[in-house]
Amino acid sequence: MSPLGVHRWLLPASLALNAFLGALLIVPGDDPPPRRDLAHMAEEMAAALPPADAAILRGAVARQAGAMARARAGMRAFPEGVRAALEAPVFQPDALRQALASGREARDAFDDAMAAALVEAVGAMSPEGRRRLAAWRPHHPPPRD
Repeated sequence: MSPLGVHRWLLPASLALNAFLGALLIVPGDDPPPRRDLAHMAEEMAAALPPADAAILRGAVARQAGAMARARAGMRAFPEGVRAALEAPVFQPDALRQALASGREARDAFDDAMAAALVEAVGAMSPEGRRRLAAWRPHHPPPRD
């Protein structure tokens, strides 16, 4: 394809991508479902565990609370970083790439903290606690119509 042909579809493609990403970040809708963080889920899990194993789980989650809070702050900043990159007077692909990478890094850090808490807790639990945890299923809110 000639350079002129590439330029002919570049602007519409860029506008379509911007509209798509903007819609994902900005479109108002129903209230989002309540956030279910690890602390909330840990309390649900703890209710199914023997008391000693429940205490182990709560302690492991508490030790990761700071890392999870820092990661959540990065995840909350993600939409604004993407929005700023999209609204810049001159689009800079590297700015959008960096905003997206920052969001991934924050989510990865959050997942890592959650995994560390779970691995620590399960490693210290009794066989009965591990069995009950394996059988545990989260309580999901009813689907919204």
